[in-house]
Amino acid sequence: MTPFSCDQAAQAVGGCLLQGQGHHLLRGVSTDSRSLGKDDLFVALQGDRFDAHEFVSSQMSPAPGCVLVNQSRLKALPAGFPIIDVPDTRFALGRLARWYRSGFEIPVVGITGSNGKTSTKSILATALGAMGKVHASPASFNNEIGVPLTLLGLDGNHQFLVVEIGTNHPGEIASLVELAKPTHGIITSIGGSHLGNFGSLDAIAKEKGALAEGLSEGGWLLLNGDCPRTLALGKRTRAKVITVGTTPDHDFQISRVEVSAKGTSFELQSSAHGFCDPVQIALHGTHQAINTSLALAAGITMGGNPQALIQAVAGAALPGMRMSASTLGSLNLWNDAYNANEDSVRSAIETFMSVAEAGRRKVVVLGELKELGVHGDAVYRRLGEMTASHGLESCVGIGQETLKWVETIRKENPQKETFHFATLEEATQSFKDWLRPNDQVLLKASRGAKLEQLIAPLKAHILGGDDSPVGASSSNQSIG
Repeated sequence: MTPFSCDQAAQAVGGCLLQGQGHHLLRGVSTDSRSLGKDDLFVALQGDRFDAHEFVSSQMSPAPGCVLVNQSRLKALPAGFPIIDVPDTRFALGRLARWYRSGFEIPVVGITGSNGKTSTKSILATALGAMGKVHASPASFNNEIGVPLTLLGLDGNHQFLVVEIGTNHPGEIASLVELAKPTHGIITSIGGSHLGNFGSLDAIAKEKGALAEGLSEGGWLLLNGDCPRTLALGKRTRAKVITVGTTPDHDFQISRVEVSAKGTSFELQSSAHGFCDPVQIALHGTHQAINTSLALAAGITMGGNPQALIQAVAGAALPGMRMSASTLGSLNLWNDAYNANEDSVRSAIETFMSVAEAGRRKVVVLGELKELGVHGDAVYRRLGEMTASHGLESCVGIGQETLKWVETIRKENPQKETFHFATLEEATQSFKDWLRPNDQVLLKASRGAKLEQLIAPLKAHILGGDDSPVGASSSNQSIG
């Protein structure tokens, strides 16, 4: 972060500097008291189950450079560091980020979509690294807290900014676009993520389209042309529309996709840019070919050399629990349990079928898909019909809601082995029933299902014959 003073921060957020020296320089912004630097601005946020004002005291170690608080929530005014008072610290964090962002004139790519946001962000950041210094959203910093913190991580050396923009309620994307002011945009897909909150795919498309509407005439908008609802958002922008897909009518065309345990290979061509080159990535799935092509098209549109960008993305990696492969004794495990909706479950199962070894049992473990609302039964039923048609030897549902998925599989394919457990604990206690040595296992669920908690006891069971309790730590866990 480029340092700014306490006075500048107070002015940017419309707050009052209650105490301390206004010229004191701040060199970072934090919302986590556990990782606070001595020259950081600590923003005391509050939520339904926490209030960081409780940690603001003269005993904070190290002492922050300044704290941003709602004074009325403090029991006493601590001494020893500057304090800025505002009515709403969460809103003030956004105001600070908006002010700070206005000091940079660099390409800013905003990325949204029901699936593929984080993957495309990570791949694009890797690609743009071949062109200059890149700052990108850490992990999945894509909400009203994560986006401001991403913006505040910029410094004068950065030449590109990649911002992931998410949503779980109407109006959130428009608000975050107003903060980030992206010069360009990528919309990866429109699907059933947070379907229960929005009510319909049309409502989700309307929300995602706020990114398209926020771009100016001088920018461009990249769209996944294989997704009709995404493609339709091109009508809602003033920016130049560029499409990427697997049919010849797109600006960037993907062909010859092959998925294996080693990764994914495909061919990408663009007649407008005069190239047709093979691409090899270490990521798995046709959906990753599309995400990678969106990233490559963005880099090429910004003037990057196609071959240099293709070489760069060959080494692209994703955060944890996104089709992460590991070996536990005789088991092959594919952990794709970071998040899930109907489309991503389909992609995960299809990818699993492509990478799994022939001659070994294939087991899919599905945890609950969150925020489906009244659409839940229909989603699980469709996924059950799809799963029943694949050559999976065993299907395991965990969580009350997955019973509809299991029942549908049993109806469609009575010969297929199926299990249902109401809780993770029940599934752990029954490893001997549904798990065999040499299995290949796919884990897929929404983040709230915490399906990764199976990994530690599963490892103990396979390696030591011990059914360890659910909740043991796992090296495959990642930041939510």
